Amino acid sequence: MAGVPSTSTDTGDTTTLDHFKLWHKDRLVAYLRERGLPVTGDVNSLKALAFGATVMRAPLVPTPQEEQQKRCEDYRSLLTIDGKKVPDPLVDLKSGWQTEGEGMQHWPPTMYADMAEYLVASGEVDLRKRLMGDYKDGKAFSYFDANFIHEVLYHPISDDSDVCFVKSTSARSQRRNDEAHQVWVALQKSTGKVRTAYCSCFAGLGSSCNHVAGVLFKMDHAWTEGITNKSCTSKPAEWPQPKKGGSTDAKKIKNMEWWSPNWSKGKKKQPINTPTRRLFSPTKNASPPSLEGLMSDLYVSSKDACAFKYAMPTTTNAYPVEDDINVEEVIDLVTCESVPLPLSELIKLPTLPTFSTEQVNALVEATMEQSSNPTWRQQRIGRVTASVARSVMVMAKKVQSDALIAQGILDGILGRKKETTVQEDDLDAIKFGRHMEPIAREAYIKVMRSTGHKGLTAQETGLFVLKDQIYIGASPDGLVTCQCCEPPNGLLEIKCPYSIAWADPKAIPPSYLRNKEGPLALRHMHGYYSQVQMQMMVTNTEWCDFFVYTNHGYYLERVLADKKHQEELRAAASVVFEQLIRPGLQHPSQNTTDASGSLHGDTQSPSKDHETPGNVDCPESAHPVSTPADTVHPPESTSRDDPPAPPPAKKRRVTAMRQKKKAGPIYLCGICNSDCVDDVEDEDENSVACDICNRWFHWGCVGFETDDLSDDWYCDECQK
Repeated sequence: MAGVPSTSTDTGDTTTLDHFKLWHKDRLVAYLRERGLPVTGDVNSLKALAFGATVMRAPLVPTPQEEQQKRCEDYRSLLTIDGKKVPDPLVDLKSGWQTEGEGMQHWPPTMYADMAEYLVASGEVDLRKRLMGDYKDGKAFSYFDANFIHEVLYHPISDDSDVCFVKSTSARSQRRNDEAHQVWVALQKSTGKVRTAYCSCFAGLGSSCNHVAGVLFKMDHAWTEGITNKSCTSKPAEWPQPKKGGSTDAKKIKNMEWWSPNWSKGKKKQPINTPTRRLFSPTKNASPPSLEGLMSDLYVSSKDACAFKYAMPTTTNAYPVEDDINVEEVIDLVTCESVPLPLSELIKLPTLPTFSTEQVNALVEATMEQSSNPTWRQQRIGRVTASVARSVMVMAKKVQSDALIAQGILDGILGRKKETTVQEDDLDAIKFGRHMEPIAREAYIKVMRSTGHKGLTAQETGLFVLKDQIYIGASPDGLVTCQCCEPPNGLLEIKCPYSIAWADPKAIPPSYLRNKEGPLALRHMHGYYSQVQMQMMVTNTEWCDFFVYTNHGYYLERVLADKKHQEELRAAASVVFEQLIRPGLQHPSQNTTDASGSLHGDTQSPSKDHETPGNVDCPESAHPVSTPADTVHPPESTSRDDPPAPPPAKKRRVTAMRQKKKAGPIYLCGICNSDCVDDVEDEDENSVACDICNRWFHWGCVGFETDDLSDDWYCDECQK
């Protein structure tokens, strides 16, 4: 018959309803099933539905074989990172997996920020919105909190690989007795960045299901609690293991406690049915209706009603039309000074200008968020900031005594730090400090308010500079305001030492808090004391709360202004700026010189910038550097787990107590990056070596005192 379709379900050019009216029901059912459409109903409904599918170009539903092939292709694509194929952790890597006790110390620094970055980079918009909602509601975090995530295993793949694997199993959220889901995540070893992930659940090929998030939350917890620390992984009590399924006694609903874990609220369980909600009764304490209230409400809309001529309601508050209460939003337009030019531009003027209060405030506003703000980094170039205050004092003494000046700390001030293969943000301790700083700030506010400072606030801030000496600056961690304190305005300086992240700072204090006689206190010889003093000097405040915080405890000390020390810092900054920094800014292409005029090249590795959010207690490594009369070269860099090679020539650890040797390698201080010499004129220039990492430090840079002389001494980073 003309116009009757063939046995194939393909309609070809048949696009009219009349053609589908010639189809048999079996053919219509097959056509609709191939497109995943319903096949129930009478024949006329099926014909209309088939015609609509043709017009809408409904795609064919893949067969089970095609779906399986597509899943295999998607899985193989997950095993390709930066164009390189990595082994399948479920098939190829049968051995070499390290348990948590063995491999946790090698875990990359994967934290919550890495999870958020990975999720935002996902192309699945709808999936991303759903998962972000799950994160906020605590569903993904509850997988970890409820011990659904089992032991996390680590595999380095190989020594040359930049990527590593972690894998685990996750219990099912509904059918707990069914086989657990298999989860693996590929991470960048140096940065902790999530490269790809997989889960055997239905949404696992999307690489961002809640089971994957649960594994990442477990890694974030391990890092923030300091459990990844080598000295802590051997303590089973510090890391709760998931419990095997057990029976739960039946209870009445009213006797049950319902909790909702939420990561954003301090990782603490929030009761769903609070006591206030349970005790609420709509029938109690209800205000009885009154005629006076009714008339007051009616009077607002019908003031001319005749009823109000005989019974006037209670006088209501009347506001003029121009009053702010009738305005939905008020926008304050404030004109202020523009942001001053960077010091590298102002140095070109005949004389350095002075700043007004408005200019200082404009600079502070423009440099908010500090290290994540490019303006903050640009404005700090050429300025002596509080983070290098102690090192600048040592440098000023060397300038006045015509001693050689190390290039490292000066390069940091002048913005000449060389790029390295591993960026500063990738360092474990730096990343830990930046992650913990906002948490520590909230903890500080909570501690202070719980001790009677009810109206205390701690606001983030930017870069402050002295009005008459604009080359001196400071970036406090917070501006504190408390009306019950005298004076009411102060500063906040946060320290989140990664070296004791697993402990209470009061129980195992870092070296800058240790005091053998009396209670703990910030050592005046340490660089942190000079840092807070310069901050108070620049911001014109009288006190600074020094807050050392980990997830296991805190130490709080109010440091008062030391005017004598502040003037010493001001004088030292002026000497270093005039003798070294100003020439370096005016002639950026030339090498800097020492006080005697000797020219020095870049023979020393540049130091790292020590002013970072959270002010991590992580001094820089010091390596021997060749001199013109020496052929010793710096040792080759090793992996982050291998300590630097022991110094070959130093037989005793304190330089002030040994004989002068022949010319040999010069060892740089792990804090200021200046050389540790044998013959010193000032006690602070003596040096001491850490017995664990074999790095050398000036006494003045680490607050070393003669009372510390013993068989063993450890730097802040190695201190456990």
